[in-house]
Amino acid sequence: MSKQRKRPLVKTKETNRKKSKSGSGSKRKNTIDSRVAIEHSGFLIEFANGSAIKNLFGRLKPLYEEMVLVCTDSGIRSNQMDASCISMVEVFIDPRRDTDAVTFYQCDRPISLGLSLTSINEFFKACSPNKRVRMYITEESATPSLLTFEFGDDDQYSTWQVKLLDISHDPDLSIPECDYKVHVEMDADIFDKAVSMCQKVSSESGTINLSTISNAEEPEFRIDAVSDDLKSGGFVFKDTQNRKSDTDDEMVVVKIKSNIELGFAGTYMSVFSKMQVLSERVNLYIGDDVPAKLVYDLNGMGSVTFHIAPKISEEI
Repeated sequence: MSKQRKRPLVKTKETNRKKSKSGSGSKRKNTIDSRVAIEHSGFLIEFANGSAIKNLFGRLKPLYEEMVLVCTDSGIRSNQMDASCISMVEVFIDPRRDTDAVTFYQCDRPISLGLSLTSINEFFKACSPNKRVRMYITEESATPSLLTFEFGDDDQYSTWQVKLLDISHDPDLSIPECDYKVHVEMDADIFDKAVSMCQKVSSESGTINLSTISNAEEPEFRIDAVSDDLKSGGFVFKDTQNRKSDTDDEMVVVKIKSNIELGFAGTYMSVFSKMQVLSERVNLYIGDDVPAKLVYDLNGMGSVTFHIAPKISEEI
């Protein structure tokens, strides 16, 4: 009988919580009203639509309870392992993009913000859909202890403060370049529906299989539930990039160097796929015995990249 266990991405590192540490400089588009211009001290970011950043933090919380946001003049980054070291997320909020997602950004010095996602998601309940969100520091200290969140507009708004944590982290944490055998690009909503359905069916095993079938004309990508004899099934997606009838949203791109068949933890995959609320498309990169990579473009705000180790098959 075959059993599978999860393979960690890297060795576990202990996480310590104290007070936060900080970091050098920058500026960005538009102007800010005088009230906040006076209150903030060297770091401020403003999102025109708070739903985007609210959904980002909310979708990450099930796997990543704490995060360190490393803020510099080029934007905000976070590289975070989950507690089991099975997956890693890379978040990049890019204020330099020529979009209206980030309407103001200033970071006068590099600064690290250690956050409890549980705490800030409580605050975000006060954030009305499509309303402005600001995050800023009010302290002059090189090691600020509080981050302020502001939700609303100039006439009606609420402010909340969260204590910053000193979370031990490696700023250079990353996954080495891998030789991916498969690249799939598809509609993020469709991918989420397929993963969610397979997760429900394979709830006992907790495994979702990703595989490919080479075909000269239309290569295939499969998402299958791994379950018992009573129920099984999955989804097949054929490469359609050469079909003129397909719109960009419907198009599926399947590029195969060599076929793969790997199992992944369904609970993790279902968390990743929920990024469809922020992204129209998802890109998957899969290889033999290397972490799979899922990349979501956040519709002008930046990007989120997930890495997940495949399960290891064991004969008992």
